[in-house]
Amino acid sequence: MMASTLSCAGLSLPDDRDPLGVWDLHTSRMGPRPSHGEAYAASAAAEAPPEAREGRFNGLIWTVAHPAGVQGRRASREARSMLRGQRVAVERRDRALDLVEPRLTALSLMPAYDTRLGAHEAALLAEVTALQTSWGRAGIGSVAMSMTGEGAAALTHRQMFQQVERMEEARQLLVQLRRLVYHWAWIETEVGDGRIALTTVDWGGDYQTTWLERVTQQQMDLHLDAVRLALASRHALLRLITVAMTGALELALKASVPGGQILLIPAVYRYVRDLLEELGDLPVSGLPSWRAEPTVA
Repeated sequence: MMASTLSCAGLSLPDDRDPLGVWDLHTSRMGPRPSHGEAYAASAAAEAPPEAREGRFNGLIWTVAHPAGVQGRRASREARSMLRGQRVAVERRDRALDLVEPRLTALSLMPAYDTRLGAHEAALLAEVTALQTSWGRAGIGSVAMSMTGEGAAALTHRQMFQQVERMEEARQLLVQLRRLVYHWAWIETEVGDGRIALTTVDWGGDYQTTWLERVTQQQMDLHLDAVRLALASRHALLRLITVAMTGALELALKASVPGGQILLIPAVYRYVRDLLEELGDLPVSGLPSWRAEPTVA
């Protein structure tokens, strides 16, 4: 039997990697989404918002697709166990953020030459150092200046491209944060070639679920597990991006670079993501403690 797949359409992150290690982000944006009533039973309580039906849906579409064979009792238990295991993995990485946050704060107060720095910290501080060079001291304003004759002499083409690339990556992360906060989620469960359930969640946490007619209890359980996984993932992603942005601001203050909090967002995001990948592989009981012992630069 083929394995179940978990995908998230509309989520664009650096390197096309899910920092939670659960969702496939290579799913293309889907076309117009049908209303609850059109996709499922005529007894649907309400229709989806008009922008979904018109193809203007700007939220994330979380889809858990199971093979047709999952309808058997044993296969259904295995699929539910998989979904619960993935939710534990998401919660483990969410908990690991409690360790990354003070580590990032301590890093923002460490001198760049501190010998206690690990590989991840050294790579991140290299980005800070780059912004402290002559071409980076103008910060975000140097990108605009480079379009003029005066700025062209101050920046090489490669340096200008690097700053523009950083700004674009930062903009994309800000877009994802806005999408996670302001747009409701769309969570679908598929079995075989058809969708069996749909849940929409608005930004306030209210949700509506519509079921395919003659849905079984096993299928309902599968969908509810998918909803729990998607909501846990949404929460963890919101927190991860927020931690990265806060850390970028702290490091920019250390670097004393105007606009540095924007230019550093991608590097800090990767630092947080890579640490989570390491810490997230540990069992919850085995997560190390972290006590920040910053030294003032």
